[in-house]
Amino acid sequence: MPPHLFAVSDEAYRNMLINHENQSMLITGESGAGKTENTKKVIAYFAAVGASQQEQFGKKEETTTKKVTLEDQIVQTNPVLEAFDLLEKSRVIRQAPGERCYHIFYQVFSGHLPNLLKVRA
Repeated sequence: MPPHLFAVSDEAYRNMLINHENQSMLITGESGAGKTENTKKVIAYFAAVGASQQEQFGKKEETTTKKVTLEDQIVQTNPVLEAFDLLEKSRVIRQAPGERCYHIFYQVFSGHLPNLLKVRA
């Protein structure tokens, strides 16, 4: 059975606090599988957990306002985050009629542009 979304989120949050290291989550799936909705749930979870942590340290009144503001700001960036989802494997491997292709990858791996070679290495 795959791990539950909130269990993975909680583990990432706890590892961030304990190890003092940035954490990453990669939410993958087929088109229509709920990646965007799950991302929203993870963001809401982090906002709630972060707010409850601040409440424990006596910042209760400010926290509610900050939590809503933080969550709203992150959710508002969702269209930008979704734009990155357009880089799906199926779109890189083959080009559907009417879709753009990702020429930058061909340029990076061709070796013809010296500045891009630094990025590749």
